[in-house]
Amino acid sequence: MSAAEKKAAAAKAAVRVGAAAIAKKQQELDDAKKVAEEAREAAASAESMARELQATARDARAEADDGGEKRKRLEAEASSLRERALARERELSALLEEEAKARAELESRLRETQSTTRDERGALEAKLREAQASSRREADAAAAATRELAAKVRSIHWSPYDRVGDVDGDP
Repeated sequence: MSAAEKKAAAAKAAVRVGAAAIAKKQQELDDAKKVAEEAREAAASAESMARELQATARDARAEADDGGEKRKRLEAEASSLRERALARERELSALLEEEAKARAELESRLRETQSTTRDERGALEAKLREAQASSRREADAAAAATRELAAKVRSIHWSPYDRVGDVDGDP
């Protein structure tokens, strides 16, 4: 083989090696393009997700602000309810104290009334016994007077058949 042929064969071999290297580099370039395309798609997806997350975060902040306002409103309402409950409790305590005082006063009056009533009843019962005793004495005196009078009174009953002289006689 001649030097030209050798050079041509070496050039062909170099072209083949260069073509293989170019093909390899083209393959790597295609792979890099695919990776770059996938990366762009992933970046676009990540960017879309980031926008969604930002929107979600904005919504969450807005809800948190609304929730904070709601919480403040609910805390204010709860505080108001607590104050009203305490006021009602104080009113109830005052009413219970008044009831206890009124009950004590009524019980005291009841005891006084019972004592007075017992005393009056005792006095009335004593008067009744005295009146009954007096009435019995008067009844006994009246009965004795009636018996005494009956003993003095003579019978006015007479009959035409009575013996003369016996009409007004002692029986």
